[in-house]
Amino acid sequence: MSNLLYDEELLDAYKYAYNLGITTMPTAYQANLKGKLVRKDLAKMISEYAIKALKLKPDNRLTCLFNDLEDETLETKYYTKLACKL
Repeated sequence: MSNLLYDEELLDAYKYAYNLGITTMPTAYQANLKGKLVRKDLAKMISEYAIKALKLKPDNRLTCLFNDLEDETLETKYYTKLACKL
C-alpha cells in the first residue's frame, strides 16, 4: 500500500508524530491513520507526546484507579495509568 491514501496534512502529522516517537509504526499505512483508535493506543500516544514533546514527568503521587481495566493487557493498564499521572 502507498501513502497515496492520505492527504499531505495527515502525512505531515504522521511524520511529526513518528519523529517524536509518539507512534512507532514505520509507515503511515501501518499506522492506520483513518482507522479506529483504541484506548491503549490513545493513552500511549498521549503519554509519549507529554513526555517527549512537552517534557512532562508523571506524578507518581497520584493514584489512578480505573474499574474497567481488570481484563485489559498489561500494556493497556500501564499506558492508561501513565497518561493519568501526566
